[in-house]
Amino acid sequence: MHTILLVDDDPNVLATLARGFYKGYKVLLANCGVAAIDLLNEHLVDLIICDQRMPEITGDQVLCHALQVQPEAIRILLTGYTDIDSLQISINDAHIYKYITKPWDPSELDFVVVRALELITVKHDIL
Repeated sequence: MHTILLVDDDPNVLATLARGFYKGYKVLLANCGVAAIDLLNEHLVDLIICDQRMPEITGDQVLCHALQVQPEAIRILLTGYTDIDSLQISINDAHIYKYITKPWDPSELDFVVVRALELITVKHDIL
């Protein structure tokens, strides 16, 4: 079973994301960047969906940390704010798989997650 880390400081968004992934996945929740980094240091994850604008630690910082500690994890940035600088950091420094804007289409997000996790499965089968 794949493990997904969901990170968002808005409890409603976090709950909505979680509802979409509880079936079929082990889901870890973080309501801030600090909690996300703690979870990344304690648990192996296959995929991270992270908000950008959070207090203290931003999404691009979380995803850059994820790249350092768990480079195999797929990183997705989900945000309602278009900030070219943070997007550039996420793409160039955190090597994100996908950038998705809020509000998101649940079926599109599900499709992206399924495809991303297929990459992990194929990679493990090859090795």
